[in-house]
Amino acid sequence: MKRFIRLLAGLFLALAMVACGGKAETTTRTFTQTTNNVESTLVFTCDGDKVVKQTAKNVMKYDDFGLTDKDEAKELIEPQLEDYAKQYEGIDGVTYELDFQDDRVVENISVDYTVASLSDLKDIQGFTMDDNDGKANFVSMEKTLETLEAQGYEEVK
Repeated sequence: MKRFIRLLAGLFLALAMVACGGKAETTTRTFTQTTNNVESTLVFTCDGDKVVKQTAKNVMKYDDFGLTDKDEAKELIEPQLEDYAKQYEGIDGVTYELDFQDDRVVENISVDYTVASLSDLKDIQGFTMDDNDGKANFVSMEKTLETLEAQGYEEVK
């Protein structure tokens, strides 16, 4: 169970930051991965190379982890993720939610980079910033793609 909690908490992804720009064209890119029975879906909305919004959805089915129902899952999982969830509190542009359903728990994280400050995000567990020697001012989709591929994510076309 602790392995699941660490995985769920860490699935928000490490992102790379760079200061260079790209051609402005709004696109959406979706990536998936299933690791240790946790289904992760990451969606990036981009303006050229600049990520303007990111969502992460992580799904764990109770029976994959030997949990019998929603109440048991909530009792075991919620206290372990309490500190993780608190790190998102008070950051403008960021939402975090755990949804305990009948047969699964769904973790949803959303970051609106047009509102959120990169300096506020840098201390979040699982968020890594390659700040291009202090010159980064946005999240690069190109650099993020390198990280995603290294972590085994596959793009949904």
